[in-house]
Amino acid sequence: MQRTFNYTGRKRVEQKHAQFHFEDSALNVPVFNVQWNLESAEYNPAAKLYVEARHKETRKRFDFGTVGKIVPPLDRRLDGIDLSGPTLFDVFIVDESGQHGLLIASGIAFRADGDDDKNRTSMLSVRKEAIGQLTWKVNFESGDLPELCISNQIANGIEKMRTDPHFQSLVFPAALREILMFYLWDNTDEDDPGFQRWMAFASMYTDTKPDAGDPVDAIAWIDDVVTGFSESFKLTDMLVNIDRED
Repeated sequence: MQRTFNYTGRKRVEQKHAQFHFEDSALNVPVFNVQWNLESAEYNPAAKLYVEARHKETRKRFDFGTVGKIVPPLDRRLDGIDLSGPTLFDVFIVDESGQHGLLIASGIAFRADGDDDKNRTSMLSVRKEAIGQLTWKVNFESGDLPELCISNQIANGIEKMRTDPHFQSLVFPAALREILMFYLWDNTDEDDPGFQRWMAFASMYTDTKPDAGDPVDAIAWIDDVVTGFSESFKLTDMLVNIDRED
């Protein structure tokens, strides 16, 4: 039975403390392992150590023993995980001495070394995905930065997104708006690298600062950023001119 966790006062496990990698395997499913570099003096050595692998609605939890005695489980296969996109790994350090598990530290959305796009430097990577009748969507479960997912039913969809003015002028402003709304309202961790990078990017297009606690002010700020972005790349002119050429 999985315990419920109390998130009050938890510490942060960072990527340098838990370095994930995939192992060579003859199995038909990936097998992962972790190189742990925990600052064990900060935790009760009896605290339990868990890893949860996930993608979309699928997830699987692995018991790695305790902080004081880390014992990787023999079975570290990602069977049961949706492998249509990148697998993310969450780390939980839990004090189970009481009736309910107390979550004392966590690290969220780590990727394995060598996983596609892990070391990407672009602000917004693009990939194909089966998303039904949606033509595109922004995926916020991709790790440190969001991803722009293009329907795999659109022929050459990724190339079109990178080069076609129709796609760029209609999708990019809407995607930018969605990303800024996420970081202002859904993601409250201002130390998050993704938050910092996107706020720095937004500052290129407006001199004002957002007030996340005031929805009216925040929406006005997002409008300013999207307007500045669109004007910088002359998105309407780009779309009008390409239509005239056609």
